[in-house]
Amino acid sequence: MSLGMLRVMVRSLGLTAALAALMLVPSCKKDEPPAATEPPADPLRQSAVDRCAAGIERAVARTTYEQAMGTYYRECSDIYTRQACRDAWRTGADNPTAAGPVIADACRKAYCPELTSTPLELCAPDFSVTSPRFDAAWAQFFGVVLEREGGESLTPSLLTLLVRLAALKAQAAALSSAEPPPSASVAPAGSPPPAPSASALATSAPSAAPAKKPPVTTKH
Repeated sequence: MSLGMLRVMVRSLGLTAALAALMLVPSCKKDEPPAATEPPADPLRQSAVDRCAAGIERAVARTTYEQAMGTYYRECSDIYTRQACRDAWRTGADNPTAAGPVIADACRKAYCPELTSTPLELCAPDFSVTSPRFDAAWAQFFGVVLEREGGESLTPSLLTLLVRLAALKAQAAALSSAEPPPSASVAPAGSPPPAPSASALATSAPSAAPAKKPPVTTKH
């Protein structure tokens, strides 16, 4: 699948910025100056990358978008060596559909002071995560940080996850549109029973007048 097709898919399905960024990772190297280099990957860092790769495989196997994103956020959080960013990824696993801007804000505060040699829109002092430019800015930033943290090898797996998330979004939309609207004649669960009719009350209620006794006959 080409990067252009992935761009169209992300825009049409509204995938989270964290994964929308993945399609731009290869192009970041062409358009942006190289990020500040880090020491060679140590065993702990390699372990984090391996855990993320295994976690992505589990995320691809999930049956809902929320489950897949939650697994991805949780299992890939250890890649990020800056604690504030790492903690935001872990917390995002509990509410994945709303985690994108929260993660972006925490990670830019953690990494931007060390990326001053790289012109990143997300690192601009006046940039807001509510900006219409957020997805593009996060994509650029994410690509630089992923490379910095030694996670470049994850790009093919992450693109597979992106395609899976697109399928889950489409599946959820199809199921939602196929559900029939609730019938007005069916009372919702937990609603009180309908009130009895006036005629039913009349036939079941006891009479207020005392019952007449049969006449007593006497013998002469």
